[in-house]
Amino acid sequence: MAGRIFYVDPLHGSSANNGLTSAAYAVGNTGPFGSITDVLWDGDSDPDKFGGSGDIYYMVASTGDYYTHSDYGAYRFDTSPSAERWGYNVYGGYIETKFDGYGPLIMIGVNEDLEEDGTRYQIQYNADTNSVIFNGYFYPFVWRNIEVKSVNSTYSGGMYTWTSGSDGPYFINCKFDWSGPFVTTRGEVFYSGNPSSSFKECEFIGPGTMTALRIGAQYGQHCHVVGCKFKDWNIPFLFSGGPQPFYGNIIKDCNYGVYYGSGAITLHQIMNNLFYNITNDAIYLGNSSYCPQIMHNLIVDCGGYAFNSGASWVPANDRFFRLARNVVQNATSGVYGTDLISSAGGIYFGSTGNGLYANIEDNVEITGLTLSVDDNFNVTISGFPESYLGITGFGSQAPSSAGGFFSSGVSGESVGGVEEPEQARVTS
Repeated sequence: MAGRIFYVDPLHGSSANNGLTSAAYAVGNTGPFGSITDVLWDGDSDPDKFGGSGDIYYMVASTGDYYTHSDYGAYRFDTSPSAERWGYNVYGGYIETKFDGYGPLIMIGVNEDLEEDGTRYQIQYNADTNSVIFNGYFYPFVWRNIEVKSVNSTYSGGMYTWTSGSDGPYFINCKFDWSGPFVTTRGEVFYSGNPSSSFKECEFIGPGTMTALRIGAQYGQHCHVVGCKFKDWNIPFLFSGGPQPFYGNIIKDCNYGVYYGSGAITLHQIMNNLFYNITNDAIYLGNSSYCPQIMHNLIVDCGGYAFNSGASWVPANDRFFRLARNVVQNATSGVYGTDLISSAGGIYFGSTGNGLYANIEDNVEITGLTLSVDDNFNVTISGFPESYLGITGFGSQAPSSAGGFFSSGVSGESVGGVEEPEQARVTS
């Protein structure tokens, strides 16, 4: 059967236990597992045993859980009976609750009182030989409140999944600490143009030289990065195909912000993000015919251009491409790269003429804003010009921060994060 509850508790559990109770109710071998490595079928395809669709694992954050790749191989979440894996997906690629209410396999980090208060369960990942913690075909699963910390001083390791059109994993309030230092690193932590993977309110801490996310969803699955925080990466997000919303994120102390490499030509939304202390370009559009909508972003202290592209870049769809209502302060090279504004003879640049569809317009360059973002991603901001609030779409609340970036003092009701101006009423 599937749809059961298991417990993993590194401090009080054991690999000899069956995982079916928490430590408080342990009797004999009926008690919590001692590690995520105990959740293993070893090729047993019988769904009456460990792991399956709809099963929930409560991961008790009692102490760190050490995982060595050479001991356990690269785990999978699929239907291959011959593979080592964390959960056999009995019903295939269904993310919805179907078949007697069973949905995906879920792992939830909880505190020692079994309460979900945001406390993260930490997996200390020893990536010997630069191996990966995931490797293989994936059906959907959900991780919530889980941290993976790469602890090998020589190899960084990574995470690889592929789904080929099926739904992939969801990560909520997770942390990926790849701060290193490492002697040898992979190019990216999450890497593949194939899978769907979505991240909500996650943290990514890097070694300065790697890419955090290169994920694709090139077959049109979910691939959302919402409310996340990135620090110390070469590239936090490398676009690799698929309609991926990149929304409400904070990117600080990185070499680039969002970077377009290669992949499918499709609509992509980059909205309501904060880019702070970026060494090179904040948003680089590459050379392919990408068609993003880049709006309502705040870019402060950028060593390159705020927006740049390669010489051969041109939007795939004239009507859908939009670069508008962004705010920039202190972009050393300028707001726009020369290749970007000369694209197709400049017809996309609305502010230098009529433009084709006014694709590039209402981006403002400001001075006088004071901004700081500490290592815990707490944002302190003052001096934002209130006259730009209506133009840029920034209001009293910004999705990147629960409290909002701006305390503007502007009167009126906030609608969708935008201060609505007073409306004149015709009475006769």
